[in-house]
Amino acid sequence: MIRFALFFPFLIASMSWSARPMQSGINEGDVTSADTAKPYDPGLQSYWASHSSGSTLTPEAARTMLDSPLIVLGKTGAYTITRFQFSYKERTQFKDDSTGEIKETYHLYSRDYFNTASIDSLWKSNIDSSLQSGETIYVNHIIVKDAQGKKTMAPNLELTIQ
Repeated sequence: MIRFALFFPFLIASMSWSARPMQSGINEGDVTSADTAKPYDPGLQSYWASHSSGSTLTPEAARTMLDSPLIVLGKTGAYTITRFQFSYKERTQFKDDSTGEIKETYHLYSRDYFNTASIDSLWKSNIDSSLQSGETIYVNHIIVKDAQGKKTMAPNLELTIQ
């Protein structure tokens, strides 16, 4: 009983600590109810340069695409990109020490959010230097704003390098 009495305050403290919101790397002022309340708009289409989701690109075409901004089009024209999340699945090879065999593995690199329509120069240069066949680029959680300032989510992009 004494052990429980000594442990109980720690149990309560840990429960209240785990109920705190997690830090996401986004400032409170960046996220508004409009960012999270509006669902995906099926009338929108997302592009990176001229490539839509499901496109297959050569490494050279993907390198050129990295210099271009994201574009979201709807019935009324182009929307302003407010922010998006970016991930890059890189293919790497390694030698298995026990068998001597060359094996493949993947590393996923992700950025919380870019607050512009394109990725920054550091990400461009890192991806550009390692881009090869079999890799994938993901653009998720694209938040756009129309001419009236109303925010909504645009479709995600998944682009495969061949």
